[in-house]
Amino acid sequence: MLIDKSTRRIRLTKPELNLVRSMAAKNGYAVQEVTTISEAMEAHIKALPLRTVNDMLQFIETGTSTLTSASSVEELHKLLAEE
Repeated sequence: MLIDKSTRRIRLTKPELNLVRSMAAKNGYAVQEVTTISEAMEAHIKALPLRTVNDMLQFIETGTSTLTSASSVEELHKLLAEE
């Protein structure tokens, strides 16, 4: 990924864009072109596993979440293995 700081434009390589498109499609989203930092952030969030997105939303809304309050490494490993 290349970022032109003067124009705030972004350039993903073809494999990077294909990977983001593929992962987002699994979640039911279509990613067209990614040319700005905002578009890149949106595309990458759409490509995340739904469980991760829900956890992030819970953290934003409440200040804590399943992943951030995991009491042990074993519990965290179980959560990650389910994705």
